[in-house]
Amino acid sequence: MPSATSTGPGVAQLAACFDPEQIGAPVVSCRGGWFWLLDGQHRIEAYKLWLGSWEDQQIQCWCYAGLTEAAEADLFLKLNDTLTVSAFAKFKVAVAAGRDAEADVDRIVRALGLRIAGRSGGGICAVATLRRVYGRAGAAVLARALRIIRDAYGDAGLEGPVIEGIALVCQRYDGDLPERHAVARLGAAHGGVGGLLSRAGQLRQSTGAAPPSASPPPPSN
Repeated sequence: MPSATSTGPGVAQLAACFDPEQIGAPVVSCRGGWFWLLDGQHRIEAYKLWLGSWEDQQIQCWCYAGLTEAAEADLFLKLNDTLTVSAFAKFKVAVAAGRDAEADVDRIVRALGLRIAGRSGGGICAVATLRRVYGRAGAAVLARALRIIRDAYGDAGLEGPVIEGIALVCQRYDGDLPERHAVARLGAAHGGVGGLLSRAGQLRQSTGAAPPSASPPPPSN
């Protein structure tokens, strides 16, 4: 499980006050003849900045042997439970680790012809919303909400607030919400997804509550 390195402001700040006696040992996994860095990416980069020359240096690490890639991903999540790791990064690693909820969310997204990707990747990046909807309402509601959004707005609608709102309506009306009706009403609404979010924001501001009209209207008999 290769890890991306970082040379951002956090690394520079760490290097500026670097103390090798206090920094702690990075964690690596020996697999397939390679050492994969599981925890300590920023510390390694800070070492490089602090030392200036890296090629001939050695540092002490905690080393695991015999782990599968899934076990490495699971260990990464455990090591980073109390650290500032993005929800997106944790979600992707949880999928790699085979954790049930995240893996099922990923399966649902892929089954709809969609994908989970960063903001610049042309996919769904609101993984915390996906996980929350799945945990609260289940797989069927999440799939239905994503299907309605996809058919009404395409990729432009796959934002956290839209997913949350549509999922709430799908959950409230359970199987009584005609999907084609919802898609047609949403797609025909003035301003598209931008207009939907704008009206939802105005309602939230005026009522101080989550806007029910951020989602499609209740089904008509």
